[in-house]
Amino acid sequence: MNPYATEPGQSNSLPPSERLEQSDNEIFNPDANSVSLGSAFTWYSKGFDQFKASPGIWIGLVVLFIVITLVVGMIPFLGSIINIFLGPIFFAGLMLACEAQRRGQAVGIDHLFQGFGKNGGALALFGLLSLAFYIVIGIVVLIVVAMSVGGAAISGMFAGGHPSAALLGMGIGTMALCFLIAMLAFVPIMMAMWFGPTLIVLHDVAPFDALKMGLRGAFKNWFVFILYMLLYMIFAIFATIPIFLGWFVLGPVLIGAFYAAYREIYITQ
Repeated sequence: MNPYATEPGQSNSLPPSERLEQSDNEIFNPDANSVSLGSAFTWYSKGFDQFKASPGIWIGLVVLFIVITLVVGMIPFLGSIINIFLGPIFFAGLMLACEAQRRGQAVGIDHLFQGFGKNGGALALFGLLSLAFYIVIGIVVLIVVAMSVGGAAISGMFAGGHPSAALLGMGIGTMALCFLIAMLAFVPIMMAMWFGPTLIVLHDVAPFDALKMGLRGAFKNWFVFILYMLLYMIFAIFATIPIFLGWFVLGPVLIGAFYAAYREIYITQ
């Protein structure tokens, strides 16, 4: 018998670390599981199933999250900085909502703010770590691009041509290749940044350890996440066509899909 189970309709007041203990047949795998390429489709399917079970509350949660982010972002000078710390906290709240629904518990707007509980400090610190990590990666990408462009210009000069002609000679194909390389690098990193808050709030993992575990899970399933993002681009186009109304569905589905990804990669049954 599960000591953390609640009767239908009963409010859940236990702290997240107690409320979200794995059941007897589930094991948290910090080393991350490798999954098949088809999992990318399965995650979206499970995300849609989660959405259609409670569409109203999920639309409300995602819209409120976006509105708060936009309003805070309008604060001069400080808005973007504040959102760096708030983003992981609110995302953790959405993951708590996903976990609650999976366990058959009621999901409410208050779930969005549950990340401010005992894990709030760790989640805010993770936001700071994520910012530092993105800055380092951005610098590396800029250096690589600068070296590529500079090399092309220098080669053109030695060949007796003008540097600008050499740069034009790089062509659309080269630029497309640079974009592809950047996407291949950033997609798993971005997914790792999303895994961090989930691991912190559901498993009490320390921020730096959550970053390492997130990277491990993302790079172990690199090609799966590339497909996941390609599917996202397709869905985003269709969601945008009807004057962005499709995002009222796609937004919540993305939350559920990511939760499904976390479950398959970090939970062994």
